[in-house]
Amino acid sequence: MSKKIKILYLTTSSKLSGTEKMLYELVKGIDKEKYEVMVCTIKDDLDSQLLDRLRKEGIKTACLDLDKKWKIWRVFKLFKIIKNFNPKILQSFLFFDNILARIFGKLAGAPIIISGQRSAETYRPKIRNFFDRITINLADYIVSNSEAGKRIVIERDGFPEEKVKVIYNGINLDKTGQQLKARRSKAITKIGFVGRLSTEKGLNYLIEAVSILKNKMNDFVVLIIGDGPERKKLEKLTYENGVEDVICFLGYKEKAWQYMQEFDLFVLPSLWEGFPNVIIEAMAQNVLVVATRVGGVPELIKDNETGFLVKPRDGKALAERINYVLNLPEKEKKKIEENARRVVKKEFSIEKMLKEYEKLYASLIHNN
Repeated sequence: MSKKIKILYLTTSSKLSGTEKMLYELVKGIDKEKYEVMVCTIKDDLDSQLLDRLRKEGIKTACLDLDKKWKIWRVFKLFKIIKNFNPKILQSFLFFDNILARIFGKLAGAPIIISGQRSAETYRPKIRNFFDRITINLADYIVSNSEAGKRIVIERDGFPEEKVKVIYNGINLDKTGQQLKARRSKAITKIGFVGRLSTEKGLNYLIEAVSILKNKMNDFVVLIIGDGPERKKLEKLTYENGVEDVICFLGYKEKAWQYMQEFDLFVLPSLWEGFPNVIIEAMAQNVLVVATRVGGVPELIKDNETGFLVKPRDGKALAERINYVLNLPEKEKKKIEENARRVVKKEFSIEKMLKEYEKLYASLIHNN
């Protein structure tokens, strides 16, 4: 019997955000007859959701235990972990873990190093660009979760196009497809957002849009699910705009998709994005989506066919788009919802994502 191929995955956080959810599904679903996997995180967050779930699945885990003070000497634990596990493939996903994986992967002799590109941000600190440029060629391959991200790696970092592959995120359709449509109340219109409350999400423009809509619509509420550094500022902004009675901050919810099922409309007013899983989750649950035309979002949504796009940084345009969508005939709404779910099933399933990753691993191992 041939020996299993070892893959060590390195990511920054153990919180279950977008990247970590994707990694969990990848590690859980990968063919265990072919691959032996291990997941290492840089930080051990207090809730440690990712690591706890993986351990319950019988997956090997490790953590560098770097706290907010960044006790830099602890990064050398990664060298020891790589040496002891001896992976054929070392794969990382985000900025900090990419840098560490490239440097320590080379030092420890990892045969194949795969870095990730999971953002298509329009602005990034120069220091990050510098570290990416000086280390990126230590990677053998880059996986981007969007064509927009792929273009950035090629144009900004000068990485060879033939060594960059786009693999879209996949979601569990069995989970998100439960109880479609049957749950929504017609008594009040529910507009929702799910995500981190941070600057790039553009929630100040959603608040501006709601202040405009308040004069045009009756009986609606805006539910904001998530937490982050901008929460207090955003809550203050709702009072300044006189919409504190309409906008509800619900905080972080582990199973946010269950709340999303109640939405009549999901809004993502981001200033930049990579490939937001949350849009796929909304589309899979027959929830109409209005999102800004940034990053990989247009790869997910075809305007007026599977959802609706609007230019970023424009509260007035966002309000007009939301009002337009909510006033569409029910037949038209249903058609767009069905189109969206059909696209998700075809292009953004867990099964397709797993197949693409395993195909890439086989190709790289064959050529190594």
